[in-house]
Amino acid sequence: GEDGPSFEALVAGVTRDLRPRAVLDEWLDRGIASLDGEDRIVLAEAAYVPRGGAEPQLYDFGRNLHDHIAASVANILSDAPRFLERAVHYDGLSEELALRLEARAREIAMAALTQANREAHAACAADPGGSHRWNFGLYVYAEAVPPAGDAFPADDALPASSEAEA
Repeated sequence: GEDGPSFEALVAGVTRDLRPRAVLDEWLDRGIASLDGEDRIVLAEAAYVPRGGAEPQLYDFGRNLHDHIAASVANILSDAPRFLERAVHYDGLSEELALRLEARAREIAMAALTQANREAHAACAADPGGSHRWNFGLYVYAEAVPPAGDAFPADDALPASSEAEA
């Protein structure tokens, strides 16, 4: 056999339930990977992200939303913050700067996620296993916001409300 990493060894190291060729065919069909001129597998994306509300995407959404809210609540309820939960935000930016900052934040975030994943993967090799889990997540968000005076609709633009009876 050929020295160095192989796709077969990668798949076998993750699951015994799927044949490596089936995984590769699925990746090729979805455009996640392609074959180069020397029949080497080339990933099309830095990380696989399910698209379009598929079940894996909805699972990740629910888990990540839960973990973010749980970390925030734990920090609010404790005397000292237990979990790291921070954000950097700027308002009043031009669209150009917002797009530039978003692109740079993606680069920084992917570098951090890649490093954290590399270290966690290496540490798992010596871990006996147990009942705990760990999640390290990042997000980047940008949007156009209405001018300050337009933040809330005028009173006459609000729908009439009715009070519920007790």
